[in-house]
Amino acid sequence: MRRRLLHLRTLPLLLVVVVIAGVGCKYRVAPTAGISTSAYFAGHPPGEQELELARLAQIGAHWVRLDLEWDVVQADGPNAWNWQSFDTQVQLAEAQGLEVLAVAMWTPGWANNGRGRTAPPDDALTFARFLAAAAGRYQSGGTVGARVRAWEIWNEPNNPPFWAGAPDAAAYVTLLRAAYLGVKVADPNAIVVSGGLAPNGDLNQDPGNGQHPVNYLNAMYSAGASGFFDAFGHHPYAPVPFSPLTDGPGTIGWNSFAYTLTLHEVMAAHGDGFKQIWGTETGPPTGSCAGCVSEATQRQWLAEEYLRWRSWPFVGPLLWHSGRDGETGSADPDQNFGLLRSDFTPKLAFDFASALW
Repeated sequence: MRRRLLHLRTLPLLLVVVVIAGVGCKYRVAPTAGISTSAYFAGHPPGEQELELARLAQIGAHWVRLDLEWDVVQADGPNAWNWQSFDTQVQLAEAQGLEVLAVAMWTPGWANNGRGRTAPPDDALTFARFLAAAAGRYQSGGTVGARVRAWEIWNEPNNPPFWAGAPDAAAYVTLLRAAYLGVKVADPNAIVVSGGLAPNGDLNQDPGNGQHPVNYLNAMYSAGASGFFDAFGHHPYAPVPFSPLTDGPGTIGWNSFAYTLTLHEVMAAHGDGFKQIWGTETGPPTGSCAGCVSEATQRQWLAEEYLRWRSWPFVGPLLWHSGRDGETGSADPDQNFGLLRSDFTPKLAFDFASALW
């Protein structure tokens, strides 16, 4: 691996070869159901991880989205590697027949002068080298014996909780381009998905909102994103309390599920109409917390979203967020997104997903 990493200094020379390899419909994946695990999943003991993945496979999930935390793997410097936790997660997923979409994110302090894990690295090549090592490790026939089929580059780069400072599509594209080359040098058959964008605002009220996914995607293309992703990542969360299928004048400006259509139009206008949109997170939290819905509503929205999603010819997998609550009944909505409660008992949508998927 050291030899491969040293060769990443020649990444610009490999640009033409890698980009040509990604042209066409090679990376089209039939719309399939999956689960985006919560941020708490990696902290659960392996026994709980195994049980959660087994329950999700039981209801027909095809994909699982796992966080690969760069600041954990290389916490101690550019030559330090600790893959143990992620090795376990990928191996458990493979044992259940689940395809893995890995979200690579979080910068170690040594790579950005201690500016915090949500700040990008000072040199995008450090991220490229990390992803080359990861893609090589988790490719088919790699040393771990378990595969990561697709790589999502960062999470919600248009959202300040996940990207330090104001939204900066150009800075994100710098990271995306380097990451794409890093993955493809190590595993040309891997699928690279751009970081799933978070819903933000209403284009009817603020047409210039730079955090809105439609504007952010246009800015990505202006910054040179074309040719550096195989699929576009989108988080089509329904706008609580409205259904994902809410329609009417101006709806497409604020309903992130509805403006999936607009995102495809933007991609087509830039010559990427053949590429898929992957919904890498969707779904509402349940309970009495602010911004939560009833379990019956969660079940209804799951049906509405998957049936509509499958009717669109330009989409790939849609991953429900998430498999299991962090702490059912918490006042924090982030703890209540699961199809399973934190004690592993099923919510109404859990068994229903088995029939739907």
